[in-house]
Amino acid sequence: MLDTIETGDLRQVQFLQESIAEYKKIFVNNVIFGLVRIYKDSTLKDINDEYQRMLSQKPEIEEEDYLYIEQIINNNMSKKSWKSQEMRIKKYKKIKLEDKEFFRC
Repeated sequence: MLDTIETGDLRQVQFLQESIAEYKKIFVNNVIFGLVRIYKDSTLKDINDEYQRMLSQKPEIEEEDYLYIEQIINNNMSKKSWKSQEMRIKKYKKIKLEDKEFFRC
């Protein structure tokens, strides 16, 4: 590097830049290869497939079903211990008991 500064010849700096770029490529390829190997050796794909299958089979609870569940809770629990809360986000509805989630549909 001192020679480069003294002579102004940038070939050594360019060689160093090319070497660093090559090492970066090798590093990236090794990381990608390692991640692929870890993924292939894991059960992550099977777990995700099962999760997607469960989501596709999720039962749809209609408003009438929700009201029926609410009525059962209303008839069988003290008024102080339950409250119903509708969540309009993603069509979820929650029933909370003493401010803790009891049922979500």
